[in-house]
Amino acid sequence: MIQTTLTGSTAMADQIRANEEQQRMVEQSRHFHNCNEARSAGVAPIYRGSPGYRSELDGDSDGIACEPYYGN
Repeated sequence: MIQTTLTGSTAMADQIRANEEQQRMVEQSRHFHNCNEARSAGVAPIYRGSPGYRSELDGDSDGIACEPYYGN
């Protein structure tokens, strides 16, 4: 009986780890065609190293893509 419980717990822990890894892969594969898409998804601004960051979205190359524009 104890062996069954431990095996069940191990299987559950393995499934949780697999789900967490899958979620990380989905987040890392985020791709926005433009900043409007990123803003609509609620993830802007996007910082270098974060899921979805691409240099093409970082107009001033400061490591922050899709940052708000407050200029004149």
